[in-house]
Amino acid sequence: MNKNTQYILYVFLLILFGYFGMKYFNQNSNDSELIVKIEKLKMDSNTIEMNKCDKIDINKAEDKDFVIKKVSEKRKENIIEFRKFWGKIENMDDLTFIKGIGSKTVEKLKEDFYVDETNLNKVIGLKININEVKEKELVWLGLDKKELENFEKWKNKKGIVFSNLDLMKIVKTETYEKIKNKIIYMDE
Repeated sequence: MNKNTQYILYVFLLILFGYFGMKYFNQNSNDSELIVKIEKLKMDSNTIEMNKCDKIDINKAEDKDFVIKKVSEKRKENIIEFRKFWGKIENMDDLTFIKGIGSKTVEKLKEDFYVDETNLNKVIGLKININEVKEKELVWLGLDKKELENFEKWKNKKGIVFSNLDLMKIVKTETYEKIKNKIIYMDE
């Protein structure tokens, strides 16, 4: 092999090694980027896993908290609507007043959520005008089917509920005791 051929072969090999070296370097660069992305995903999933373990105050829970805890969209909306209506949730068991949430569901929710009783006085609860509520809100107050019927009959016959004495004729004593501090009869 003469010197020119050797020189050409040498240049060809340099170009060939350079080309494959660059391809290998770029692949390693992409692999490095991929590794960084995978590590970031691991950190994000660890954060989510940590959040799954921590209980959240139901009165402060945001949309993302319900998603992390795997609460369905409809249930989340109902809980937030209930919370907005009352201004706060005083007890996890109050969630049973929401249609579709029974005691088993509340027990499951208690695994992920709680009521921070130290903050209850900071969250302002509302007093509800019993004469302006909708049927769904009466259920949230704790009225059962029979009490709802009694309430409707009373409203049709008398127009409004004037006082606690009227309300005690409509609902059971147990229901009255639960709601008496949450309601008003006229706008104040």
